[in-house]
Amino acid sequence: MTTSKDVQRMRVSKSCYLLQFSKLNAEEIAWRSGYPDAAPSARSFIGYVGLTPGEYRRRFGAF
Repeated sequence: MTTSKDVQRMRVSKSCYLLQFSKLNAEEIAWRSGYPDAAPSARSFIGYVGLTPGEYRRRFGAF
């Protein structure tokens, strides 16, 4: 059985990928990563990565 933290880690990993390699907006990335909207997605992202999703995209985005 997967724990809640494992699920969050997988969601953040998916968000990282989408932030790096797509031009999707924050709402779409949150939805595709399994979050209902951008707010809980951003909170989890900051907790695991230490950057906001926007900061992450500016540093590591391919576009």
